[in-house]
Amino acid sequence: MPAPQTASIQTGISASGRIARHAEILSAQLRMMRDAMFPPTAQKTLRSFSSGEVARFVGVSDGYLRQLSLDGLGPVPNLSPGGRRSYSLAQMNDLRQFLASHRPKEALTFLPRRRAHEKLQVLLAGLSRLGDRSRSPGFALRQARRPMREVVRPTYFDGTP
Repeated sequence: MPAPQTASIQTGISASGRIARHAEILSAQLRMMRDAMFPPTAQKTLRSFSSGEVARFVGVSDGYLRQLSLDGLGPVPNLSPGGRRSYSLAQMNDLRQFLASHRPKEALTFLPRRRAHEKLQVLLAGLSRLGDRSRSPGFALRQARRPMREVVRPTYFDGTP
């Protein structure tokens, strides 16, 4: 077998030509892999939530959710072959609506959304340096010089004040 330099001289292909040809082949292979793994019609789906997670998010006990399901009230959860209940995001929102309509005194707890008379709050967030001498970035979240606990209302997600 001739040396690579000799082969390229014999075939008349320069090193840059070989590199370009290999790059095209590699690019085509990567496109085929991408199309196989992520087809153009693929859509992301959100996982379902266990009854314990839904109970925590909504603000009721897991036993209460189980009782609602057994009584046929509220959205019907998906049942796994092992009998475990799970809810989609749409079912969780339907459950919030159901609970808000059946327990009106606690409606704001189940549907913590901005009401018609409330103004929209705009928050600015960004990375900034923590002083002239600091080299590490810090996170700044501000609005009208008010404490964050006054600005941000609790939402569905843990971690917000």
